[in-house]
Amino acid sequence: MPPAIKPTPSNIWVWELRERLEDVHALVRKHSDGASVRQKTYHDRRMSWERFEIDDKVYVYFPQKKKGCTPKFTSFWRGPCQILRKVSEVLYQVDCGRKNQPQIVHFDRLRKKVAQSMRVEDSCDASEAHETDIIEVENVEEVEELVQESCRPIRNIRPPARFDDFVVQIIK
Repeated sequence: MPPAIKPTPSNIWVWELRERLEDVHALVRKHSDGASVRQKTYHDRRMSWERFEIDDKVYVYFPQKKKGCTPKFTSFWRGPCQILRKVSEVLYQVDCGRKNQPQIVHFDRLRKKVAQSMRVEDSCDASEAHETDIIEVENVEEVEELVQESCRPIRNIRPPARFDDFVVQIIK
């Protein structure tokens, strides 16, 4: 407040207290603007910004902690559910199967269902994988041949980097 409008208190300490409160209030307003912008950027960075179409299969996040159950192994994602319609840019009507009524859900709580495939299915024939599981092997050479025929890549084994400059002197 400008000094001309301020009421003049009878005690000096009241005057000083009021001045300090005004300074602190101005400082808080300045920092709260910066904090809100920073929080928005962190929130937007974490967002998926994924758009959904009608009839897409999605998982819906329901963060409900049940009494007596630890949330450690609880999955809060339910689904797959089906998107019925787009209400707005950020809201979708989803058939979650809860109470037999579709629900309006914000897109923050939605994740698109992705088809899962195992590595064995992609790179090898499934029948070959079962055959290698059944074979009984008696000697080590046969095991090495089976490992080489395997579809999975083999790790390149090399000594640790700390031994690169190590010199071995052989004495005869």
